[in-house]
Order: sequence, then C-alpha cells, then structure tokens
Amino acid sequence: GNPEAFRRTLQGLGAGLVKFRSFPDHHAYAGTDVRLLNLEAQEFMAEVFVTTEKDALKLRPEAFEKPLLVLRVELEITRGEDLIESALQDLFKSRRPAAAEVLPR
Repeated sequence: GNPEAFRRTLQGLGAGLVKFRSFPDHHAYAGTDVRLLNLEAQEFMAEVFVTTEKDALKLRPEAFEKPLLVLRVELEITRGEDLIESALQDLFKSRRPAAAEVLPR
C-alpha cells in the first residue's frame, strides 16, 4: 500500500536496489507483469526479486527467473501500548451487537 515506505525499508536493511518497480495497491498481477519484471532483472543484472508478504500471495515464484524473496514486516509497539489497547477496546465495545441481535428468534 505504500511503495516508498517499502523502498526505504529495503534501503534501511542495506539492500542494494538496482531497480525498483511498484504496482498499484491490490494489483492483479498478469503474465505480462512477470515478463516485464524478468526482462528488467536481466537488464539491470538483479540477483533476486523482493516483494511484500501481501503481494507474494498473488505471485507464483516459479514464474520468476531469479529467486523471489518476501520481506516480512512485523509491528512492535515500543511505547503508548496502553493508549492503543484502550482505543481498541473502546472501538470493539462500540461495535459489539446487542444481545437481542445475537440470539436467534
């Protein structure tokens, strides 16, 4: 959903990006997309492809001429956990259906 953040994450991890291509969010990948990526990998002498977990679910690794790596991103809350937890509890309390809506008639 945020290609520039993904690029910055890769660079922050020390990846030597030779080419960066992004697709729109929720993109339905087609064979032409993979062919283009394979051609660009040859042109820029890339060693691997890297994608997000979200997009990896929509791709077939065997269609790529180089290894397809998936970057796993995890969220770690380092401060303000109590504020987030309280906000989530309030959100779910307000969305909880009334007992009459849950019980069958």
